[in-house]
Amino acid sequence: MYKPYMQPVTMAAPDIVVPEPHVSLWARLLCRLAGRLYLRQFIGGAKAEAQEEGHLIESFTRAFKNESRCIAAFLHPNGAEPQILEWFTLSRLKALARKADAVCAIPPHLRFVHGYEVLRWGGALARFILPRIGAMPVYHAKFDSRSMECIYKALMDGQYPVAIAPEGQVSYFSDRTPHLEQGSVRIGFTVAERLEKSGRLCPVEVLPISVQYCFNESAKKAMEKLLRRVERCVGVERREDRGGGGGTGQRKA
Repeated sequence: MYKPYMQPVTMAAPDIVVPEPHVSLWARLLCRLAGRLYLRQFIGGAKAEAQEEGHLIESFTRAFKNESRCIAAFLHPNGAEPQILEWFTLSRLKALARKADAVCAIPPHLRFVHGYEVLRWGGALARFILPRIGAMPVYHAKFDSRSMECIYKALMDGQYPVAIAPEGQVSYFSDRTPHLEQGSVRIGFTVAERLEKSGRLCPVEVLPISVQYCFNESAKKAMEKLLRRVERCVGVERREDRGGGGGTGQRKA
């Protein structure tokens, strides 16, 4: 009897080839202009606000002035955090800095480190846009000295902070901090050591960032509507629908 799940893997897809990561002005402008529509249509985000933005503005403006090197260590629970952070940095950070009497020496931007697998499941759009906004791929399954040197160079000589998810991948936990990999801190120490050896007295800052999600009233109504549809499908009846309880919202199977 033929059992395909027992057959060994005999073929492997070749590596995806993309251009060397670089920051393109038009790609950054495209992300800024299309970012709001993308967040609303594909992620369902109505707006993004910063809480306690003082540390964010101070760290980023120092990095933009080459007074420090910054690693933006962001928690990655749901998959949309890089898109939200990129749009927020491109579209909102400069105005927030001006409001706080700070000056961005250059147009704000972030360079993200992402897993190589993103280029596969992200499709043609990801393969086209990511290298052109300076995003740097890294392999989780093997050591890639070329990718690591690209990250070190971006931190030592680049104009922008480098954003890394310390969990290493999507963690699916937004209410607590899961296990953190050592890679982000190790990269920071390595860059600090190289800067010291080259005679550049420039601190390396690790800025923790957490993206939290909340629902507005329209989302709550949509969720209530979805729950009612599910209840009707599985035969669950609400007490208020049966004319009793005065709208307590209790359910009975």
